[in-house]
Amino acid sequence: MKPPTYLKPRANRQLRNRNEMKINIKKLSEEYIKAACLLEKQTLNTAWAEEDIRSCLTCPNAVYYIALDDELLVGICCFYIVSGDAQMINIAVHPDYRGCGIGAELMDTFLGYADKENTEAVSLEVGVENTPAIALYEKKGFIKAGIRKKFYSTGEDAYVMIYKRRY
Repeated sequence: MKPPTYLKPRANRQLRNRNEMKINIKKLSEEYIKAACLLEKQTLNTAWAEEDIRSCLTCPNAVYYIALDDELLVGICCFYIVSGDAQMINIAVHPDYRGCGIGAELMDTFLGYADKENTEAVSLEVGVENTPAIALYEKKGFIKAGIRKKFYSTGEDAYVMIYKRRY
């Protein structure tokens, strides 16, 4: 088996049609840690170090999913389940794959896992200027519940969003 790869972004990359992609979402494994680290560094203001991502493999409260297009890592989603609450920590999709529904699939995986664990609360923080992510979260049933001033190292504020289950 060839080693996993990480796609460096390029302008004007021609992606396959979304229906032709074979997106597979699965739990993080050792062979994808370096690729996950690279994706986080490229897409997140507060990316984790490689050893932090690796710790998700052994931490009983951490869950780290990856999205693959064949063997190419194109998305990540990390969350914690603690004392009956689910807290999303990081979610990111490779820039060349945004708008293809991968973020929505990762969110569905997160919410499905939280539901399976019978969590009482599901929450996340998102930068107030990250309108595409906010729109996705609202579409999935999250509402703005508060704001954290200067939450990110860049000084950007973050909305606290909570999930309203639809029973």
